[in-house]
Amino acid sequence: MYFCSMIFVQIIFIALGMALVLWGADRFTDASTAIARRYRISELVIGLTVVAIGTSLPEFMVSLFSALRGSSDMSVGNIMGSNIFNALMIVGASSIILPLSISKRALFTDMPVAIGISIILVILGCQDGLSRWDGVGLVLIFSAYLGWTTYYARHHRTQDLYPEEKIMPPMHIVLYLLIGVLCLVVGARLMVDNAVKLAQAVGVSERVIAITVLATGTSLPEFATSLVAAYKGREGLAIGNVLGSNIFNILFALGPCAIIHPLMMNGLKVADFCYFIGSVTLLFVLSAMGGRIGRVKGSILILAYLIYVALLITYRN
Repeated sequence: MYFCSMIFVQIIFIALGMALVLWGADRFTDASTAIARRYRISELVIGLTVVAIGTSLPEFMVSLFSALRGSSDMSVGNIMGSNIFNALMIVGASSIILPLSISKRALFTDMPVAIGISIILVILGCQDGLSRWDGVGLVLIFSAYLGWTTYYARHHRTQDLYPEEKIMPPMHIVLYLLIGVLCLVVGARLMVDNAVKLAQAVGVSERVIAITVLATGTSLPEFATSLVAAYKGREGLAIGNVLGSNIFNILFALGPCAIIHPLMMNGLKVADFCYFIGSVTLLFVLSAMGGRIGRVKGSILILAYLIYVALLITYRN
């Protein structure tokens, strides 16, 4: 009876977390779009920076806490699983709602960057894990990428972003951003904590928990933000959020975590590394075929993710 009551309470908290994430994503999307309109910055760039950093905070916090307690596999597995979920499930689901046009900037700059740093992470992980110096290197790459993206934004302003819509006042933008981030982080935390408890009750390994439960939970802000953005017709924001989040998850989350505590990756398997690189590569290949992710391609991405989850469940040791 007590066990059933605990499960019921955890399910309630998971539902509450989901509600907070969805509501926060709606506020965050509105504020981010308002920034793009006010400063004539493309929504792709806003998605790659402001939205990506805000929605990557759960991954950063979970990876940081995991690193501090010595759970390197959980710290790195959370990031890898989150990036796989982002590239396959989030883009796939968003394209079902709204077929996504892929800009030249996303196709020829951001996707190759995402693939490149994924390969770098795997190479480092296959050696001795991530040392403090590796973490410093990732932070430097992050700084360079953020600087380039800021430079790009300043020199590629959009002249006519939704001129028919009233521009949100600056104070409202700040308030919406703060409320959105708070709800995203708190909601994701509620979902992750209670989902982990449920998963542990059935004896799932730390690696599988990190790649599935933790990764899905911490990716809910990106998931909700991209879905809401797609529903509102902000396709640049939807795809930019995913690409920016994947890049920042590796550089912004794992970099500082490795500096604080070196991360070993012994518990992760070759299949995890292959899917990690393969997911963003598949996204790039499908995007290059016509410069658009439609419903058919989106379904392929979702199917690829479901196959990966099925393999994890089948071979969870």
